[in-house]
Amino acid sequence: MWWTKGPSSEEMTRARAVLGFDDVKVITCGRGENVTVIAVTEGLVVLTDETDSAVAWHEIVHGGWNGNTSTLTWDFLDGSGASVMLQKPGKIPEVFKARVTESIAATRSVPVHGGDVLIAGRIPAGHLADPERSITWTAMARESADLNDPETRQKVVEATDALKKEWG
Repeated sequence: MWWTKGPSSEEMTRARAVLGFDDVKVITCGRGENVTVIAVTEGLVVLTDETDSAVAWHEIVHGGWNGNTSTLTWDFLDGSGASVMLQKPGKIPEVFKARVTESIAATRSVPVHGGDVLIAGRIPAGHLADPERSITWTAMARESADLNDPETRQKVVEATDALKKEWG
């Protein structure tokens, strides 16, 4: 049930097209009805009957596998997200968790009016890695914290600057 064969040559052609490079390193593959998910060094490639897309590991804020519904979900910093149902997930759930976790270099929670802001430094992988900018910094407001509030923004900038000094 958990095992699935790797991507076909046609699926690899589609994966290369959506990623924009030929040297694609496949980690594992999962399948659902009308969907193939391919975990590669850089992130997830999702191939469906309607569209092909890709998401980088470092762009995923949180997500995970729900074994009861056979659904993999993920969310982005802007609050949007996606999900796929996989009847044959293969190692996708384990690889997803490991790769998203590995992309996080540093985090800090900053208490602010209305809640807190989670600052995260994430490391792009594979072809997405940029030697000039090894860590991408993000800030996500939680509860009713407001990133547009000047006091909140100042605290976030100071905390991010401190993290940047620690992590280079």
